Amino acid sequence: MNDFLNSVGRTFAMVATGALMSMALVITFFSEAKEVHVRDIWAILLIALFSGLANVVFLSNREPGPKGMLLRKAVHFAIILTGVLVCAVRLEWLEAGEPVRTFFFIGMFIAIYVVVVYLEHRQDQKTASLINQRLREFRKR
Repeated sequence: MNDFLNSVGRTFAMVATGALMSMALVITFFSEAKEVHVRDIWAILLIALFSGLANVVFLSNREPGPKGMLLRKAVHFAIILTGVLVCAVRLEWLEAGEPVRTFFFIGMFIAIYVVVVYLEHRQDQKTASLINQRLREFRKR
């Protein structure tokens, strides 16, 4: 459970950072107003929390096989993308008549998702390496 909470915290921080950077880019290139409402900042924080909590898809009592893990990753991606798009439409970040903005938004989402998944993978590799090193040290005793 502690690992899950750490994962939620890391994902929250990475998604919030990426979403704030995306928001700055979208406002810079697509918005005439050039201002941010506090509701948008709260929405980004809630999206980041939702993204972290969506990691529950990966909780399991046993290690999934490659197909199982791929399925979980696809479900995870779909859950988060759906949640983000619903939020974006409800907050009027996206409108039906703006396909370029919509594709840019989805592209930014995918970029953030790929970076977060990559950084999580690197963290998992470091943790596994540390565990293996400690196990080798323990066996030498």
